[in-house]
Amino acid sequence: ALERFEQGEKATGEFLHEERQYRYMAPLLGTKECLRCHVDQGYEVGDIIGGISVIHPVTEILDSCDYAFLYILIVHAVVLVMSYVAMVFYVRKQQRLQQLRVDKAGVEQANDFKRAFIAGISHELRTPLNAIIGMSHILGEKKLEAEQQAYVRKIGESGKRINTMVNHMLDFSELDTGTLAVNTALLQPRQLVQGS
Repeated sequence: ALERFEQGEKATGEFLHEERQYRYMAPLLGTKECLRCHVDQGYEVGDIIGGISVIHPVTEILDSCDYAFLYILIVHAVVLVMSYVAMVFYVRKQQRLQQLRVDKAGVEQANDFKRAFIAGISHELRTPLNAIIGMSHILGEKKLEAEQQAYVRKIGESGKRINTMVNHMLDFSELDTGTLAVNTALLQPRQLVQGS
């Protein structure tokens, strides 16, 4: 060990297998106080004049290493499990977001279909309804018997009611898309109630 210190090593350690011990050595440097006793050996201040060693039983070191290793193993296992759980949550969240995107696209497609259907059906209903209302109006201006006049009036009123229902369907469709135009008008509740 002294030769290694002279070559520049700061400290050294070795296992003493026969004794099941570990020896740690550091160089002992000469000081003024040391040279009082060792003056005739030719040492100067700062020279290596020996070594200081500490011997420790190996079993205690190995036991402490075992505990440290076990602690490190447990910490790594916990980190691994937490990483796995976080990854599972992340993947499931991404899958759920993807499913929500697919569901949203399906709902939007269904809404587009519904709007197109309502717009198409309302057009297909309005054309014959306007013809029925117009023809009943023209027929109502003709000279008819009282019973025929009542029938014509009922046809016209029913056509107007159906036309109102179609208009309400379109209003709901426009309300759903946010394109409903609101008109302000004076309201006379008495006439409204009497008319129904």
